[in-house]
Amino acid sequence: MSSWQKAGKDMEEKLRALPFALTVGRKLALGALVPLLLLGLMIADVCRSLDLIRHESAAEFRAAAVELRLKQSENALQAARAQLHEVVSAQNLKVLDEAGNLGARELGQARQHVSAAAADAGGPEAQAKLREAQAQLGEHDAAREALVAERRRMLETRDHLATLGRDYDRMFEMVMGGIDASMSAARQEEVRQNLLTLHRTVTEARINLQDHMLTGEALPARRARSAIQQSRVYLRSVVENEAASPVQRDWGTQAGRIGQDAAAVLRALDEIGRLRREVLTPSRERIEAALGEANSLLQAEARQARLRLEAAIGGARQSLLVLGLAVTLLLATLGLLNARSISRPLRRLTRAVGELAAGRMPEGIPGLGRRDEIGTIAAAMQDLQATVGRAFAQSQMLEQLPIGVMTADPHDGFRITYMNEASRQGLRPLERLLPCRVEELPGRSVDLFHPPAQRQRIRDILAQPERLPHAAKIRLGEEMLSLRITAIRDARGGYVGPMLSWSLVTAQSRLAADFEAEVGAVVNAVARSADALQEAARGMSASATRSGQEAGRVAEESQRAGASVQAVAASAEQLAASVAEVTRQVQSGAGVAQEAAGETRRADATIRALAEAAGRIGDVVQLIQDIAAQTNLLALNATIEAARAGEAGKGFAVVASEVKNLAGQTARATEEIGQQVQAIQGSTTQAVDVLQGIGSTVERMNEVTAAIAAAVEQQAAATQEIARSAAQVSESTGAVSRRIGDVSEAAATTRAAAGGVLDSAAELSGQAVALRRKSDAFLEAVQAA
Repeated sequence: MSSWQKAGKDMEEKLRALPFALTVGRKLALGALVPLLLLGLMIADVCRSLDLIRHESAAEFRAAAVELRLKQSENALQAARAQLHEVVSAQNLKVLDEAGNLGARELGQARQHVSAAAADAGGPEAQAKLREAQAQLGEHDAAREALVAERRRMLETRDHLATLGRDYDRMFEMVMGGIDASMSAARQEEVRQNLLTLHRTVTEARINLQDHMLTGEALPARRARSAIQQSRVYLRSVVENEAASPVQRDWGTQAGRIGQDAAAVLRALDEIGRLRREVLTPSRERIEAALGEANSLLQAEARQARLRLEAAIGGARQSLLVLGLAVTLLLATLGLLNARSISRPLRRLTRAVGELAAGRMPEGIPGLGRRDEIGTIAAAMQDLQATVGRAFAQSQMLEQLPIGVMTADPHDGFRITYMNEASRQGLRPLERLLPCRVEELPGRSVDLFHPPAQRQRIRDILAQPERLPHAAKIRLGEEMLSLRITAIRDARGGYVGPMLSWSLVTAQSRLAADFEAEVGAVVNAVARSADALQEAARGMSASATRSGQEAGRVAEESQRAGASVQAVAASAEQLAASVAEVTRQVQSGAGVAQEAAGETRRADATIRALAEAAGRIGDVVQLIQDIAAQTNLLALNATIEAARAGEAGKGFAVVASEVKNLAGQTARATEEIGQQVQAIQGSTTQAVDVLQGIGSTVERMNEVTAAIAAAVEQQAAATQEIARSAAQVSESTGAVSRRIGDVSEAAATTRAAAGGVLDSAAELSGQAVALRRKSDAFLEAVQAA
């Protein structure tokens, strides 16, 4: 291949790559530069044509403007004519003033339009007609003002006439009732007829005047004038009569004033009619004729200007057609070249953007690698494709979330704009509680989920992103929903709208209520049992204290009995010295023995009461063990239900474990208390047996002392028997003292056991309070979940 061929091929490749190497702006500039050269030629010719067109179009525009002014003046004149009719028919001063002001304004506008039209009119004939119409408008306005003034005087006189008429009617009743009764009947009848005749003529004048004002007919006016003349004649007969009373004269004067006002009203109406017939109507006709002639002249001028304008436009059109054809061909050529380098890549990019908007990822982005704006757009679209991919994935994540998610528009009444599948599935069982079907919720306001009293508060929260996130529980019928509201923001941090995530928590709420009802009852029962156990322990401790005190007194008595027996032994050795002394000592021993028997019986009763108290404590302990077993069973059931609830029941499982531990501690404490109570019961049983032995011994002492008293005559022979019996009594009293010591020790043991029971009951009460706190904390955690 020769060097020339190689150079030609390189040049061809460079030319082909040139459209893709230049930027879009340069391509467009190159495509516009060449046509601009031709447009320069067009501009020179167009400027020449435009000067001619501007001159002719200005003339046509002025003619059109003048014609418009004339039309506006005619409209204003018609409006003034309508307001003049309102003035003539006005029945009060307010309507008269409004109609008069509007009429003056309309006539002022008509004069302004005519003046402006005269200034813009091109022909002298049209200007003369317009100046004539302007002068006629001034005369017409002056006549209209005179008519308004006359109508005002007429209305004021009419209103004054109405006031006089009311006073006249009131005075007429006084006049008719005040005829002098001292006059003869014929004179009274004459006066009455004169008064009635005057009243009839005045009334006729008033009625016909009113009829004339309403209808405008001439006959009522003539009748009113005739009645006014007659009333003046009859008025003289009333006023000039020397026998007339002051009231009659005042009434007559009032009738004369009515006649004067009625005549003034008729004169005003006549003047108004004259102004309309002789001045206003002719002037209006002259104005309309002058405006019509001016309009005809102006239309002729406009037609001539239009013909000249059309000729100028035709010449300009021919020049533009030739140059425009050349520019068109050049632009078409450049457009085809630009289409290959700009339009086609843009169409491919448009198709790719359409696929991306439809959710489909295009296989490739056209235009990547180009060095012009299309390449920049393609690179930006590549980034957009990645962003759209992430957004699509996030939307799929939202759609597949197991919790309900909604979004609302804060600028459109917080209407729902999106609901994921979990929202639709979760709300479908609640559709009966909603005002519409679930599929119709998008586009409805979120207010339908809240009662009317709370809607404004929820709207305030949704409208203020600084108050978000926000959590709440809402109720739909018998169902409970847990709602959490968070703010959605754009890349610049602007508030786009709220996102509402919710879940159905009716089961958790019911579970918490059941737990509170069942476990709360158990905790209250444990607390009551602990209080009862404390009271029983206090009673047992008091009984043990009393038993110890009684045992001490019995020991003292047994010691005194021993001393008495020793005295008896000494007395037995000295029996020979004094029988009286022996008798006294025997009586003393009998008394001591009786006292010992009484103290023994009281100690026996006390120990038996202690045994019964210990039995009652055993029953209470058994009750506490039953409650602890029931609590343990409830805790086991709660643990099973928490395991079924999964994550939502974790807090419930912790509280159930605590309840189970407390139940175990309660069972162990009650078992220890039971052992202590059994020990107390064993000790009290032994104490009862010992006291029974003491009772038997004391009874035998009574029998011995009785035998001594019976055998006092045989004291010499029975001295040895007495000594032996005294020794036995001494041994018995020693045994009684030892038994009483055992009873004191048993009472101390019982008191210590009662103290242990009291401590255990206090600990059980504290554990019950702790159980209540734990259960309350669990309920709060479940309700907040």
